[in-house]
Amino acid sequence: MAWVTLYFFADESGDAAAVEPNGVVRKKGWFFVQTNFYQSGIPAGAETCERFKIATRMLLDSGGDISIDLFRGILAATHQEGPATTQYSNVYDLKARVMYLHHFHNHENVVAPSGSVCCFGAGHLAAWDAIGNATWTFNSL
Repeated sequence: MAWVTLYFFADESGDAAAVEPNGVVRKKGWFFVQTNFYQSGIPAGAETCERFKIATRMLLDSGGDISIDLFRGILAATHQEGPATTQYSNVYDLKARVMYLHHFHNHENVVAPSGSVCCFGAGHLAAWDAIGNATWTFNSL
């Protein structure tokens, strides 16, 4: 059976990486975008995924003015519809250790659950326990 998933990790220092079947892709620059393709097999700049291009463009256009609203806008612009529709989306405040959960395509109403989760990316969760020890988990819904 082939490995057909990827794991996305980030921490509060701003470092990030995706672990893929054929390698690890590390963050270069001031942000890291990961969508549903393996970046390790594609030269930088040759990405064809429209969701990747939209998210990258929105981050570049922000001029580094990062906010929860910016990320909610990115999620709204990149959600999928149809047979493989987006079930949930997340925005994570890495420093505050807060996750903002959006159900289905509702990016206006947010739930900020108690507990702490620390990375950005739908389906990829990096969690801290109650005393601040880093424990990494993966969730794909």
